[in-house]
Amino acid sequence: MVPARLDDIIRRYALDFIQITKMDIDEVHCNTSLQNCKMSSTNAHHEIAQTRSALLRSRTQAFCDAFLDLPNNPPDKLLAKHFTSTNPRITEHGPTWANDKLPFLGKTFAGRDGCLEYFTLLSEVLAFIPNEDTFPSKEGFIVDDQASAEPTHGGSGKGWDGRGAVSVVGNATFKAIKTGKDWDEQFIYRLSDFDEDGKIGHWVRHRQRQLSVGA
Repeated sequence: MVPARLDDIIRRYALDFIQITKMDIDEVHCNTSLQNCKMSSTNAHHEIAQTRSALLRSRTQAFCDAFLDLPNNPPDKLLAKHFTSTNPRITEHGPTWANDKLPFLGKTFAGRDGCLEYFTLLSEVLAFIPNEDTFPSKEGFIVDDQASAEPTHGGSGKGWDGRGAVSVVGNATFKAIKTGKDWDEQFIYRLSDFDEDGKIGHWVRHRQRQLSVGA
């Protein structure tokens, strides 16, 4: 028979052990919950980034596809369907020697009226003749969904901060309206300053060359 005092000590020890074990289990559960919470948060951010990237790629691809059927996609339709209503902009870069002959080079056209002016100037000088391989498949549209917003970002009033950019390399035949001469050319589009719906804020075109445009 265990003495009463010893029995009391054993009982207290057992209770202390149970309490300590419970605290350890609770701590494990707490740490596991925190880890799961962090994993859930990371997964959520990843899913949001993936969704945003897919949206920007899809929007950009749709915009480029419109150039394959320009008769049914005049400038005013392009602007209404693919560009933000707040401060849309177009900038085209090319050889500096061509600036005098091509008034749409080396400057940014801002606002709806400014963008329409760009398309008017462009159409007076050059014709764009696409082919079935003018733009790549969707994998060829390079998306950086975290690219910093531009200082001129106008915002859309719904909280999106303008992050994100998509770049794509294309090729087509261009024809000088004045001379009738044509040439094949590779070019780069960079689209950025998207709103929360993926509409374009700034379209930048980089030309490799401008030939045979006439005096």
